[in-house]
Amino acid sequence: MKTTAYFRDVVVQKHPGIEEEWIQRVMAEPLEQRRQADGRYA
Repeated sequence: MKTTAYFRDVVVQKHPGIEEEWIQRVMAEPLEQRRQADGRYA
């Protein structure tokens, strides 16, 4: 799974209970998507 350095270095360490499989499942089948004005997804 492609992630940013911030996500790998900060978010994962702050939230050790979150499993990578959960993230992959949500990314593959999101309930909703919101695109920001600059093209990024919220």
